[in-house]
Amino acid sequence: MRQQPHPLAISSHNSQVAKIFMLNNIKLGVKLGLGFGLSVLITIIVGWVASSYLQELSALTGKLYRHPFTVSVSVLEIQGAVTRMHRSMKDVALAKDAEQLDKAAAAVAQDEAGTLKFFDTLQERFLGDKSDIIKARQLFVDWKPIREEVIALMRAGKQAEAAQITKTRGAAQIQGVYESLEKIKTFSL
Repeated sequence: MRQQPHPLAISSHNSQVAKIFMLNNIKLGVKLGLGFGLSVLITIIVGWVASSYLQELSALTGKLYRHPFTVSVSVLEIQGAVTRMHRSMKDVALAKDAEQLDKAAAAVAQDEAGTLKFFDTLQERFLGDKSDIIKARQLFVDWKPIREEVIALMRAGKQAEAAQITKTRGAAQIQGVYESLEKIKTFSL
């Protein structure tokens, strides 16, 4: 003998089937409206998620620009300026007259002003140990009295002494600046 299903089981099954068939009884316009509404809702959710990720990407890009890129470029600018200044100091030591001496000294002064601005940028944007920036800047600033001594010796007609200082003390000071800047550049990458 076959066992009859429980009457409540049949009614719950019938109610589920009835709910499914109820969707068939909804008018086409309502079905289209519900489908369109669901599509709009999904689009809004996807847009919100995309916007969140774009904001995060924007923040990371800003951080990348503010630190590694800017610091690396500033270090390269300082290194280039120091090289130009050293070359101009050699021109000072080799100057044949006061006009050449003044022209080379003016080039040094111009590069010095720009270099100090790049040090300010490093101080603001560098995320590492700020004492590295302070040390590099101090080495650069300590080079100025050496340059002034060379210019004074040239004005006094002591070209050999001026050339010697440029080759020895000046070159050693520049090497210290380069080494400090290289440490900063390595950290920023």
